[in-house]
Amino acid sequence: MRLHFCCLLWLIFTIPTLSVAQEPLEVVELRYAAPVLLVQVRVNGSRPLPFAFDTGSTTSLIDARVARRLGIETSERPGAGGPGFARARTLAVGKAEAKSNSRLISVCMADVQPERIKWLWSCRYPLSKLSILAGMQGQGKSFVTLDMAARISTGTAWPDERDLPIEVGSTIILSLEDGLGDTIRPRLDAAGADVRKIHAIPGVHEVDDSGERTFNITRDVFLLEELIDKPGDVRLGVVDPLTG
Repeated sequence: MRLHFCCLLWLIFTIPTLSVAQEPLEVVELRYAAPVLLVQVRVNGSRPLPFAFDTGSTTSLIDARVARRLGIETSERPGAGGPGFARARTLAVGKAEAKSNSRLISVCMADVQPERIKWLWSCRYPLSKLSILAGMQGQGKSFVTLDMAARISTGTAWPDERDLPIEVGSTIILSLEDGLGDTIRPRLDAAGADVRKIHAIPGVHEVDDSGERTFNITRDVFLLEELIDKPGDVRLGVVDPLTG
C-alpha cells in the first residue's frame, strides 16, 4: 500500500468543518514503527487516497511523482515549517471540502494617487507606519521611546524642533523587559509626562478566569485594536522589545 503523509494540524485547520470522529479511520500496523491512522483524502478532485496522520513532525512528505500526478504545486524555497511549500487547490475528507480562494491583488501604479506622509516626529517617525528603533543593548532605546511618550502626553516639542509644539495624544506601551513600577513610571515622571495619557499592557486576562498570560500579537491583536480605539487619541504605540 502506498501511503501519503500529511500534517494532522494542516488538515484540521484547512477544513474547519471536518470532524475526524465522523470519518472512517483505518489503523495500519507497521513492522518497524508504531501503528498509523489512515483517512481517505481527495486532493484536487482525485479519487480517495489513504493519507496518514503525521502528528509528530512540522514537515509533511509526499513523493514528488505523486505530487505531480495530483497537481500539487511545490516550491523549493525554505520556510519556517520545513524545506519547502506545497499547495493544493482543493482538499476533501468525506463531505467536507476546502478550496483555495487566495488570489494575488495587483494594482497598476498609474491608478495610485500620491499622498503626503503625515509625521509624528518630522522626517523621523511617520504616523500610521511601523518604525524600528535599533541599536546595541544599553544605548537607551527604551529611554528614547519613553521620552517620546512623555512629550506626546504634554505636547512638548521635539528636541530638534523646540519652536513647534506637537499635538497632544496618548501612548500605549507593551514592555516585556522593564517593570512598570520600578522603571517605566519613574522614567516617565522624570521626563515630565502626563501619565494619565500613557497606558501599559502587563498581560491578558482570560475571560474564563483561568488567570493571566503574556500578550501574544497573533492572538490578541483585536484586543490591542480595542485598546487603541478606547482613548480615541492614540498617537504612539511602543513594543519593547520587538522580538518579545
